Amino acid sequence: MLLANRELVDLLPNRGAFVARPTAKQARDIFQARVLVEPTMAKIAVGNAKARDIAALERHLLKETNAHTTGNRREAITLSGQLHTALAEIADNEVMLRRVKDVVARSSLIIGMFGHTGVNNCRDDEHAGLLQAFRTGDGDLAHKLMEQHINHIKDHLDLNKPKPQEQDLVGLFQPLN
Repeated sequence: MLLANRELVDLLPNRGAFVARPTAKQARDIFQARVLVEPTMAKIAVGNAKARDIAALERHLLKETNAHTTGNRREAITLSGQLHTALAEIADNEVMLRRVKDVVARSSLIIGMFGHTGVNNCRDDEHAGLLQAFRTGDGDLAHKLMEQHINHIKDHLDLNKPKPQEQDLVGLFQPLN
């Protein structure tokens, strides 16, 4: 029910639950919402960030870089989403956190379906730039970089490619150790 509420699965009466197959319009809508919410959230997070938050982001970025380096697409997508959620937690706004969790989960499914087969959809070097804005306390830079980052992800989706008949939702969203 939770996955259906987040529009990650479709519940069909007398048939069961199936992985949602977002349309190109739904994908564009999600990324439009992300551009409206996440840059401001990043700016707020920079203002709230403590040294321990920045250290946690640095550790997280190392894991993400490793996933990109080893070509582990599933892990890279998962870690990328977790970083965006971590920034929302640092912003300390419950409404933003719920929205970011929702759009990141849906974006991960969209990236899994419409993204390139490599791991370049959400690049760790862009996250490194955001981390640098946190280190310097530059909220305006974080806002600008997050806006560019979300647009970069959207621009690297192929919304015209045929949607796969089946998507491995468990593999895509499986928690990492």
